[in-house]
Amino acid sequence: MSKFTGRWVPIMLVASLAVNVFVLGAFAAHWFAISFRPGDESRDAVLERLRRAQAHPGIVVGLPSPTSILEVLHEDERTHLMTKWRQANPALREGFKRLYDARDEVADVLSEPDYRREDLERAFADLRARQMELASTSQSLIVDLADNLDADGRDRVARIMRPPPERRGEKLLPDLKEKEREEGK
Repeated sequence: MSKFTGRWVPIMLVASLAVNVFVLGAFAAHWFAISFRPGDESRDAVLERLRRAQAHPGIVVGLPSPTSILEVLHEDERTHLMTKWRQANPALREGFKRLYDARDEVADVLSEPDYRREDLERAFADLRARQMELASTSQSLIVDLADNLDADGRDRVARIMRPPPERRGEKLLPDLKEKEREEGK
């Protein structure tokens, strides 16, 4: 067996490092790859994980997240919606700012040493009004989108408008009478 000395040691170390990086990169690409070809099962699985990660009502209650909407649209439909969102962006930003200010007001009233119910009710009424303004703007965008979709596109958007059972509260709270019956057996 010959010894690798001199100039061969650094060359072999670099070659070994390159092979290791390539293998690691190939493994990572396979493991984390997201394919967005239509009909690809891995795409559906990834999108479902994203949907579950966003499984909260969101700021605009009753509407799917913008990400969820974009995921079900084809490229030309996405382009149309993004154009409309860019046009509505100043109103949306202002709506979110006003919403956050209203939430801050609720928090301020709750933390007041001289708490008064009337102040909290007024703060929540303002918060509801800000939520409704934002919901109205968002819903207008969805109406405009629906006007520009074919039946298949509207069906894709309709599917994400229906929350899954766990988001409807159907699985969150067990029926207490049923639970009591089971315990009594």
